[in-house]
Amino acid sequence: MSMLRLLRFATVLLLTIVVSSYSMGDVLPDSIPVDRLFGAAVMVVRGEVKQVIAAEKRRAEWHGVPTVLTTYVVQVVPDKVYKGNPAAAVRIAYVRPDDRLCAVSACIQLKVGDFDYFFLDVGEQGFELNDPHFGKFRASRRTESRGQTGLDALKSDFVAGLDDPDEAVRLAQVELIGDSARKTDAEQLLRLLPAADALSRATILYSLLQLGDYSTLTSMRDFLEVPSNVPAIERLRFLSLSQINAISDAKAVDALIGLTQSSADDVRESAIHALRTIQSPKAIPVFIRALDDRVQFVRYDAVLGLAEIEHNWALAPAVDAFEADERKYTAAWKSWWQTSPGR
Repeated sequence: MSMLRLLRFATVLLLTIVVSSYSMGDVLPDSIPVDRLFGAAVMVVRGEVKQVIAAEKRRAEWHGVPTVLTTYVVQVVPDKVYKGNPAAAVRIAYVRPDDRLCAVSACIQLKVGDFDYFFLDVGEQGFELNDPHFGKFRASRRTESRGQTGLDALKSDFVAGLDDPDEAVRLAQVELIGDSARKTDAEQLLRLLPAADALSRATILYSLLQLGDYSTLTSMRDFLEVPSNVPAIERLRFLSLSQINAISDAKAVDALIGLTQSSADDVRESAIHALRTIQSPKAIPVFIRALDDRVQFVRYDAVLGLAEIEHNWALAPAVDAFEADERKYTAAWKSWWQTSPGR
């Protein structure tokens, strides 16, 4: 494996490890879009856990480790039914291993008093979560959709939950809105920013990027450039950089150009890669400057960005060719720039 490929692989691996380590609450970094969860569920309800019964214990394996698995049956009293037939109570069954194994792998746990959104399938003992990681989320008791059902009603209640007095509940709603893909809700997130603390601000900024709202991209530099000693915030910083890396909307070009001036290597990497994807001629001077960047990722993306804009495939090397004679390509593009009429 070439050094550049190895470094790219290491970066992706580090991002995966860091994000997984910093996961918080019920909403995970690679969470399934709300639309897909809703479509796959037989029933979607919001309600309170009233009773938890340990129904069965058996010896089995959990991710290859022998242990005792306990099947729990939970009674949930719905506050709202968004999909499926209304019921006075819903039985949900789930399996959980010995607690020490749950310290190293995600395990379902429902407790009396929990008030959640549940995405359910039919199981052997009633219903079961349709995904062990994404089948339930913290919910607010606030509502904007009285008498309404369906996906839009669910998303409206996410927005209502932004005013919940419980911070953990509010943050869960912010992440759910980011996963909901309803762009019109970006305005509701923006109104929270002026009074947001550091964790809330990081969560809102990430969710705005998920929704394709880049109005705060320029002001994100202070958040992106300085790693946090708060694990939840650092997780969101990594996730935000991943979102920026994947931007393909030309409306973000000016803000991305600003981020290429960052002192943080990972911020410049993400911004340059996004500009390469967008292929805007406005980024040509940025790519020229990036040919001298201290990070090889950035230099390589700059070379390819120039080649894609100018359709000069002779100066668009494969990774191995670039590593073998990097100066050949960077010097050629610098020479082109010196004689370019659009300079």
